[in-house]
Amino acid sequence: MAASTGTLVRTLFIVLFCVMVASFVYLFLFGDYLSCFDMHSRWSIQVTADFATYVVVIGAWVAYKESSWIRASVVMVTMSFMGSIISIGYILLQFYKLSPEEYLNDPLYFLLARRQKREVSKGPSVVAARIIFSVLGCLVLGVLIYTIIIDLSPSYKYFTSCLATNAIDMYIHVVILSVWVAYKESSWASAFFWIALLICFRGVTICAYIVRELFYLSPQHPASLIIVKSSNRQSSRTQSTVKMGGGKHACVDLTGVSPLVGLRDIGFVARQAVLKAEARKITKHDKACAENQHAFITFAFDTFGSLAPDAASFLKRVQRVVHSNSATPKNNNYVFSTIGFVIQKGVATQLVACLPASLL
Repeated sequence: MAASTGTLVRTLFIVLFCVMVASFVYLFLFGDYLSCFDMHSRWSIQVTADFATYVVVIGAWVAYKESSWIRASVVMVTMSFMGSIISIGYILLQFYKLSPEEYLNDPLYFLLARRQKREVSKGPSVVAARIIFSVLGCLVLGVLIYTIIIDLSPSYKYFTSCLATNAIDMYIHVVILSVWVAYKESSWASAFFWIALLICFRGVTICAYIVRELFYLSPQHPASLIIVKSSNRQSSRTQSTVKMGGGKHACVDLTGVSPLVGLRDIGFVARQAVLKAEARKITKHDKACAENQHAFITFAFDTFGSLAPDAASFLKRVQRVVHSNSATPKNNNYVFSTIGFVIQKGVATQLVACLPASLL
């Protein structure tokens, strides 16, 4: 189902990209491109305001996705001149970056979410984002009211040859944002309601929708959480959260597994069970932690004493931190004794859970 949805969306965007390219070619060959900048024509101010809103909204997502501010700035500047050709071209590029596993699992999530696991500079807070989009929405609403009043006056009675291209570009952006709204909404009725408003009021609606989504977040959350739907925001409760260097938080998942698991299917291979357990945990929890701006660390071990690679790396990191902050062997032993106790407690909990109730 997810893969078919991704294929449908990608096909739709390819068709819209071709339509927009054809519209631009027609405008340059048979129309007057400079008429696009004529602010005295009918509805030109409103079209410009809506277009600027789309550039801000999609540009904010591009800035979130890109690891380089230079690359993000180039995309946003070219989008300001070329419109939906750049918007859809960038989205299609993100589609083709998806791995087969991501495409089969949840293509729209991986399309929207940041791919890089990196420490980023702090972006706008939820409160600041609420103010920015509230002000932007009010400005676009004011422009809409002004345009309706002016359109009823005797002046501004002509349309430019650029109007058709502007209208196509504007409603292609409406389609892009409608796909996002449909992805986020839990019911078709709610999605249809917002998409209908988006078609009618365009920039005003998308600002109102973003502000509404921002009010669902607490001020402590990163504003980027509104990009994905709420079901992808929650980390597993079985994970512990620790604070790492530089102020970044990490979810640490402690997993103990028997090395004898799966012997009925294949022969015994050292560390195979712990490596499989580590891979399963990463698949299950990594993207949820990433959306909460947390790193995800698996601490997987088997009862024969083998450690998964991430667990060994984590212990080495702890060792470096302990050595840099304490010069006494007693403190070093205390830290690793505590970690050993936690592991033993986890193993004991799993063993007790497997015992018959009559023995407890």
